[in-house]
Amino acid sequence: MSNCTKKVLVSMFTGAALVAGGATALPASAASGTSTPNTPSASSPTNTELRQDGLVNLRLGDITVKDINVNVAAQVAASVCGLAVGPLKILAAGVDKTGVSRTACHISQGAVRFINN
Repeated sequence: MSNCTKKVLVSMFTGAALVAGGATALPASAASGTSTPNTPSASSPTNTELRQDGLVNLRLGDITVKDINVNVAAQVAASVCGLAVGPLKILAAGVDKTGVSRTACHISQGAVRFINN
């Protein structure tokens, strides 16, 4: 898939996710924090402090879609990454449950990551 096609797909699916989920998109620099580690730090919330609301943030390169439904985030990531939706739903739900960010894949625009909202 060409870079142009991937950019169009990212834009299209991000727009669809915004309409479907009522989420807002921000550049990664405007989102809270510029990098999310794969493991919780000492200041990370414990499981009792996490808010499991069925929503995650989806970072597509330098674009962040905030507060998107776990299922919609998995579908967008699957389309962009060319992967099956099922495993990505499990990955996104795990991020919502544990608060630990996970990378779905890497595309030419950067990593596609699920981040707890």
